[in-house]
Amino acid sequence: MFYKIIKSTVLLVLIAFVFSACSLPVKQKIEEAPLVTIPKDLELKPLDFTKTGKLKKFKDYSELNTFLATNVIESYSETVKTDSETVKTELQASLVLDYFKDNNSDNPREADILKQNQNFSFALVKNELTILRLSDLDSSLLAKINFDSRPSGILSFGSSLVVYGDDEIINKRESSNFQFVQVFDLSTPASPKKIYDLSFEGDLKNIFIENGQLYVLTEKKAPSKLAEQSLPKVLNTGKALALKCDGIESCFTPEVFYFDTNYRAARFFNINVVDLANEFSPLKGQSYLLSENHEVYSSEASIFISYFETLDEEPFYFAAQTEVLSSLLTDAEKDKIKEVEALSDFVLSQREKMLKMSAIFESHLSSLKEVEKTLLEVDIKDTANEKIAGAKVSNKTLIHKIRLSKSGLDYYAMGEVTGKIMNNYSVLQKGSYVYLATRNSERLNEEGEKQYYSSVYVLDLALRPLSKMENLSSKEEIYGVRFLGNRAFLVSAKENGPLFVIDFKDKAKPVFSGTLKVPGNNVYLKPIDENGDRFISLSYNLDSSSGTELRNGIKLSLFDFSNLKSPRELDSYLIGDANSDSLTFTDKRSLYYSQELKTLIFPATFKENNRLHFSGLFAFIVNGDALELKGKLDHSLGGFYNQVDSFKNLTYFDNSVKRSFANKNFIYSFSNKFFRSANIDDIDNAKSLELIIHSDDLLVSSFGVGNPEGLGVNENVVEDSNIDKNLDGLGQDEAYDKEGNLLVPEYFKDPIFENESIYEPGMSSGPGVNDSGSLIDSGFEEAELFEDPAITL
Repeated sequence: MFYKIIKSTVLLVLIAFVFSACSLPVKQKIEEAPLVTIPKDLELKPLDFTKTGKLKKFKDYSELNTFLATNVIESYSETVKTDSETVKTELQASLVLDYFKDNNSDNPREADILKQNQNFSFALVKNELTILRLSDLDSSLLAKINFDSRPSGILSFGSSLVVYGDDEIINKRESSNFQFVQVFDLSTPASPKKIYDLSFEGDLKNIFIENGQLYVLTEKKAPSKLAEQSLPKVLNTGKALALKCDGIESCFTPEVFYFDTNYRAARFFNINVVDLANEFSPLKGQSYLLSENHEVYSSEASIFISYFETLDEEPFYFAAQTEVLSSLLTDAEKDKIKEVEALSDFVLSQREKMLKMSAIFESHLSSLKEVEKTLLEVDIKDTANEKIAGAKVSNKTLIHKIRLSKSGLDYYAMGEVTGKIMNNYSVLQKGSYVYLATRNSERLNEEGEKQYYSSVYVLDLALRPLSKMENLSSKEEIYGVRFLGNRAFLVSAKENGPLFVIDFKDKAKPVFSGTLKVPGNNVYLKPIDENGDRFISLSYNLDSSSGTELRNGIKLSLFDFSNLKSPRELDSYLIGDANSDSLTFTDKRSLYYSQELKTLIFPATFKENNRLHFSGLFAFIVNGDALELKGKLDHSLGGFYNQVDSFKNLTYFDNSVKRSFANKNFIYSFSNKFFRSANIDDIDNAKSLELIIHSDDLLVSSFGVGNPEGLGVNENVVEDSNIDKNLDGLGQDEAYDKEGNLLVPEYFKDPIFENESIYEPGMSSGPGVNDSGSLIDSGFEEAELFEDPAITL
């Protein structure tokens, strides 16, 4: 048998020695006993858990149901992470690096709560969709559509408008979640026509438009037992579409694929396709059965399904139990083992058989005396560890690519990389290349400190490797990556941690370019060009003059990272004080930038004694190397608000400026309260459309009487002896014109920022150098370079 007599005898003697308090003769010889083999009548067929990971297809739904009943032993319970939730996770880090997106309010791939389409704008206000005609300052309300369930977002393409969200009505009567998707024809915007009213069972993974096709990606856990209908349901106007097309009922018959892998638990990933160009086109789609190790990503007309291969230790432990215990079982226990093994795979899957037989082995161990049980458990553990140590641990990710086209969904390629893909933003298809970033297991260095390892890959469209940088080592954990132009920016999870930059200018030979550390706390970085050379930074500014780092306002900076050896902060503004805040820190889509118009808009709020003074936006023009303040626009009527609005784990007030955009010389902003438009050169004379009647508003604050320290919307005035802090009129209440616009005293129309540009015009040596040629501290700190034993950087 496989019972290791030598090791066990030694342990027994040692235990006897301990319990008897005797001493052993030094020269005592331990006799070896012959190994006992497993009786042939109990030889078990090997359980095969090796798989190829390749894609397969069920021939029909009956085969799918049989597969679920014989291969899935647990109900999938892991929470599905949507792209928006990934954004939320990254926003919880101390530095958030966004992608370059120009004028995203009219990007059909980006779903949002505000969309622009030519001269029209569509805005979601709680359960209501508002359709507006844009005409410089004279925007007008065309129509409103009310929804029983609160929409999560909208998409616009041509004359089609898509509205989606959690179907709260159906969810009340069903055991699982449903997502509603309604499509409207806006050929006549004042009279929208509903052409689709669909509900999809499952959780929404993503929704976007590509080539006139609407893709609704959902996930739902698969049943672990036989079910009448295992596939997720699709409802049309509240009625379920049949899985069999008999010409009588409306039907939806998606192909179902699966992977040659072990399914401990399973979930369906569903690609549902609606043709927006033809309202009579039937719903199309495919479904993929995923395991707990599969993840899904989408990028530029492609969907990627990854599978991270991990070492399953259970079969090794079972093999060790079999070797050590088989010959020791009673006849009754052996009979039970034979009965389990004889069952068909339909009754019990191989993994279920393994668990059943393992339970019999455990029961036998429990019947033994404590000393013998301990010895056998040690033997089993050692045997299992030997098998695991000899196993080949791949630590690789298989990637499957599905190409999206007007003709359908095509399985295109399969590839592999080392490590586990970081998150939804770590897969990017752009042009002729696919960029990937993975995370490997951390290890301890010689000093006992954790070292984190990452890898970056460039693949062709068929997922064949073109170049790679593997096992990049850092002392900070890398939680995300952004691919911008020919660069990859790796973002560390450490508070105020660095950015590591890799250059892909030569796709065949990427190089490590350098390390950046951006000053501030809770930094949000927005690239404003496609190459990742220039960035806008918004952060909480920290003042350490008192010896302790304290927030003293919001800092807006313009950076030039074109030369990583000499990064430059071109210009900056300090906004407000310690009580100032911006929605951008929790909702990055609230910041708007247009490369064409060089226009930057973001929301901010100011408080005095914890009471609201101002909630609105600030508009800038990026003029060469300078930030030019164009003005501010209030949505709170000087300190009024309606009520708190908690939505999608974000908290808004009705006057929080959720979204903004620009069109030619005009800027437009949207809150639950107002839709406001203004000429960017004359923001003070903005026009408003009221979305919520403000007769119910509550006064939060007015400017404090005799309060020179709380200067309302003019906080953080430059400390200068020529400035009279005791400004006249601070005790006056707000005044409004007939249209409800706040009349702002002249002294409040001055910029409320302290311009912090550290560079003086005319510096011959460039920014960051003083008259003596010494470097000025620009806030950048030298960070640890990668120290990788596998490569030289």
